[in-house]
Amino acid sequence: MLSRLTSYKSVFLGFAAVTILASCDPEKKETVPVAADSVIVKNLLSDFTTIVARPNYQAMAVNGAKLKEVVYKLNANLTQANLDSTRIVWRAMRENWEQTESFLFGPVANDNIDPGIDTWPVNKNDLDSLLGNSQPLTQAYVAGQQESLKGFHPLEYLLFGANGTKTPAEFTAREREYMVSLADYLAERSATLWNGWNPANSSNYGNVVIAAGSAADSTYPTRYAAVEELIGSMAGIAGEVGEAKIGEPFQAGRPELEESPFSKNSMTDFKNNIIGVRNVYTGNYGGKTGTSLSTFVAKYNRDLDIRIKAKIESSIQALSNVTVSFGEAITTQTSQLQNAQTELDGLKDLLEGELSTLAKNKLENK
Repeated sequence: MLSRLTSYKSVFLGFAAVTILASCDPEKKETVPVAADSVIVKNLLSDFTTIVARPNYQAMAVNGAKLKEVVYKLNANLTQANLDSTRIVWRAMRENWEQTESFLFGPVANDNIDPGIDTWPVNKNDLDSLLGNSQPLTQAYVAGQQESLKGFHPLEYLLFGANGTKTPAEFTAREREYMVSLADYLAERSATLWNGWNPANSSNYGNVVIAAGSAADSTYPTRYAAVEELIGSMAGIAGEVGEAKIGEPFQAGRPELEESPFSKNSMTDFKNNIIGVRNVYTGNYGGKTGTSLSTFVAKYNRDLDIRIKAKIESSIQALSNVTVSFGEAITTQTSQLQNAQTELDGLKDLLEGELSTLAKNKLENK
């Protein structure tokens, strides 16, 4: 598996159209005037953009610049303190990124940023070959390499080593050259991603989401199309964590497919993916909360809203119940991993099933 698993990220197919009178709709818990409903959806798309997406991408760009700074400092002075600081910033940027995987649409997909920074596993044979040749490892040269040789995971390998115990003395001159270019690349890609949503950029994608339904020829000719994109993205990452990130290495017995093995960060990656789902569903990020999908669902079906939020939390808790690294849990905490998969499957089913159906019934053509 030399490229990122993306089958779970595509927006799922819409369900067959259903026309139901409001008075006999079994899901309806209270009457919501059409105008009020329109305001809720308009606001949830705006608040998703301004409260969740933009600040998350901005934080990632800030940490991308910080990662470049600390890598340069490490290269100039190979001390344990500088190595520890660099690893901390790598993890912080990783947290930002993993939470954005709950909305992998827009520039991150259109500009091919996702596979360019987060393909796993590292192709160690090709990496060793790259380190062994005499080609200058400039940012441009690294950016032109296959996806498994650039981004988070080759840098992870260089910073942590194969067993996660690398010391400053073990860095070769060639590895230092490579890590600098990888840091340059990640900083540039994260800045590009933020620029794609930055309100200072008049053509930013956030404006596209906010304007959903305002023009027939837009990316989202209806607000429902934008809401469906959000739901499909959340369901997609829930499915990917359970079925691919956990399932492929665990159930297929292929530990070499683990996402972040060198840093032992995989379980944290998985939790941040589902925290990202919570951020999108509840419209919450960085201590701020806005109108959200939860707001919309609660207007029609409070029980469904309660169940979705409970399933998000139980999925995060199930992942937290794995108390060792993912690589170790594959053999020592199999029941915890199986339970996490069960919770994630249930979350995915709720999102692409009942939530998608509710949104379609209430919003299609709006």
